[in-house]
Amino acid sequence: MARKIERLDAKRLYIEELKEIPDISKQLNVPEATIYRWKSDDKEKSIDWDKERESIRMTSASAYKQTLKIAIDKLNEFAAGGEVDVKQADAIIKIIKAAKSLYKDVDSLGNIYLAMEEWIEFLHQHDPDMLKQLLPLLEQFRQTMSKKYGRKRT
Repeated sequence: MARKIERLDAKRLYIEELKEIPDISKQLNVPEATIYRWKSDDKEKSIDWDKERESIRMTSASAYKQTLKIAIDKLNEFAAGGEVDVKQADAIIKIIKAAKSLYKDVDSLGNIYLAMEEWIEFLHQHDPDMLKQLLPLLEQFRQTMSKKYGRKRT
């Protein structure tokens, strides 16, 4: 049971938090090779960590987290330097406002992907033959949802 939780944590850290496998390995105290094997095993089941990572990367929640991280990093830089000028403070305020506007968006695409992932895992465990039949439709559905709910790049 513990390994299953570690596997889910590794996948979440890779996909949602955009962490690299060596960092995940250290954080979870799991060998890198094990995490690469989990990733490869999932890919054989048509659960592609890299595709999910790229899709979620541009959802509003992910963009919100990334924007806030930039603001926090800037604050830490300023704190280390001891002084903050008006232009720097204004830049931080603008970053935080941008993050808030991103957060207002509903993160539908990320939720859809997470639900799809759970459904695929459920089918894999309970009815692998049905999963094989549904895989082409699941990929079409993923593409349709990406078009419908993906962030528009301007």
